[in-house]
Amino acid sequence: MRRALLLVYFGLAALLLAACATQLAEAPPSERQPAGGKTLVFQQKSLAPASGERAITAGDLRTGDILLSAEASLRSSGIRIVTLAPVSHAAIYLGDAQVAEALGGGVGLRSLPAMLAEESVIAVYRHPRVDAALGERIAAKARERVGRGYDFVGALMYVPFSAQRQACELPALPTPLREACIGLLASVQLGVREPESRFFCSAFVLDAYRDAGLPLTQARARWLTPADILHMREGDVPALPVEQPLVYVGHLKTTPWAMELPAFQLLLPPGYPIPVMPRPLAP
Repeated sequence: MRRALLLVYFGLAALLLAACATQLAEAPPSERQPAGGKTLVFQQKSLAPASGERAITAGDLRTGDILLSAEASLRSSGIRIVTLAPVSHAAIYLGDAQVAEALGGGVGLRSLPAMLAEESVIAVYRHPRVDAALGERIAAKARERVGRGYDFVGALMYVPFSAQRQACELPALPTPLREACIGLLASVQLGVREPESRFFCSAFVLDAYRDAGLPLTQARARWLTPADILHMREGDVPALPVEQPLVYVGHLKTTPWAMELPAFQLLLPPGYPIPVMPRPLAP
């Protein structure tokens, strides 16, 4: 019995650390290291940030906010399994209780009440630089894309890429090496063409933000998933470099079965070597 429990614990640990990007950060002074040092921060797999979940209402939303969600469906479950994340969809809040998103039928609009009824969980994130004017510009760019098709080819191409990119996100792999590895693999497998007439959900969000003059990352929009947008938040470890971390606003909807996993950190010994490499940009 004890051996079986150990196997379960080791299995859970392996699952939590698989494809778990890490990042070096400054550690405050402690009894073990009075002078401080470095800590290895692991990517958070929980939808709620390390500070904890906060319930919000529609009145807390601002135009331009990013809504990350998941629904109780086979499609959503498949995306979450492939990306090892608690979300499977990304959308942009337009104000007036409307949301713009890219679904199987293409880019379209959905009312916020309909989204609240159909999704199982919805978390809201905000770019700290988005004011009222910039929010309206992002919403306008999102509306310009309404009616464009869904990028089925890009979504299908991402499945094998998602499995292979996990080798670039092994724990303790230096950040510059991870970014270079993912960038090279994505360039080969997904190409460097930006989406123009067809989008899947995360590419739609990233492209609208970039077109509004506020890119979330220099990586290509087709390289990233809703999980990548989630890890752009403050206190997390993004797989690719971000321009500025997103701020967690709160949960519009949550579910009692959501498993919130803790954040991981590992204190490193003094003198831990830190590799220096140039940060790659998308070609």
